[in-house]
Amino acid sequence: ILSNLDPDQRRAAEIVEGPLLIIAGPGSGKTRTLTHRIAHLVVDRHIAPSTCLAITFTRRAAAEMRERLKALMPSGAQKVAIHTFHSLGLEILRENPAAAGLRPGFRIASERERLALITEALDLGERKADAALRVISGFKRMQTLPATDVALIAEVYGRTMAARNWVDFDDLIALAAHLLETAPAVAAAVHARYRWISVDEYQDVNAAQVHLLRLLTAGGANLCAIGDPDQAIYGFRGADRRYFLLFQKEFPGAVVVRLTQNYRSKQGILDAALQVIAHNP
Repeated sequence: ILSNLDPDQRRAAEIVEGPLLIIAGPGSGKTRTLTHRIAHLVVDRHIAPSTCLAITFTRRAAAEMRERLKALMPSGAQKVAIHTFHSLGLEILRENPAAAGLRPGFRIASERERLALITEALDLGERKADAALRVISGFKRMQTLPATDVALIAEVYGRTMAARNWVDFDDLIALAAHLLETAPAVAAAVHARYRWISVDEYQDVNAAQVHLLRLLTAGGANLCAIGDPDQAIYGFRGADRRYFLLFQKEFPGAVVVRLTQNYRSKQGILDAALQVIAHNP
């Protein structure tokens, strides 16, 4: 499985115990390394594929990872759980709706439905309602306490959503995390299911997602995070590259491996890019 990887990629893929952070610059074979590492766990280390969980940020990335795994291990790829953070939260909630304070058949409200709901519940104009939804989403993602006036709006919004048995995308992560914190039986089942967890594009995680990861790994799961803090692009939605830089503090004993070979760009492009980025403090 690992014979076609370069030395840095192979070293990263061979570390399968404990927390691991892989720093992967542009064109360094990030997805290749991650998928080969998972296949190595299953094929070479004889780990059950159903105990492996991979988390990506988009459905497209998840589909690409699935296709690459199929090429590496045709018989086991379908048993590896590949999720976005939101689809993982949704799976946990759908398996345990009552424990999460939801009724069977709950669903994710659309943007239009949420806007209509808060406009009606609080008698707001559409522009103010839209702004309120963005603020509510922001403090859910960053796990900060809202100002008093926003807290009142958030309370009405949450109560009205619950009455309709609706959740929003931020709730998928927040409620799943709360469930793992407050329902020991649910947490034990999730911990037993997922023993090897891989997270792609770790530079783009936010506070709520890191909190969920802490809870997912609380049962001793092995966590591998891969990404590049210089490619963080989702600050506008609460992502914070500091979580990448503080990985070793969040997960003590973490090993760090850097992928240094660029397979995408010629040397002239790399030299030019370095001259530009060198001025970035």
